[in-house]
Amino acid sequence: MVGLIEAIDNFDPSLNVQLKTYAERRIHGAILDSLRGLDWAPRETRKKAKLIEAAIQQVKQRLGREPGEEENRRRAARFLTPSTNSG
Repeated sequence: MVGLIEAIDNFDPSLNVQLKTYAERRIHGAILDSLRGLDWAPRETRKKAKLIEAAIQQVKQRLGREPGEEENRRRAARFLTPSTNSG
């Protein structure tokens, strides 16, 4: 509701954009802002978690089985450690 109200209040018809299009963007943004506010984890933490999950899936595909803790740890560490290669 807040996104719609803000869209109506801030809409500028001189910009040649339909109110519907403008309001959809504002509502979508307001929903995302609200969800981010409810999330206990920062965005960077979520990003790292996705990288770790991707690393585990790669190991699983390569091995053809569930990787063990040590295999997961090594692969995840490579994903999370900035590359020191300069080439």
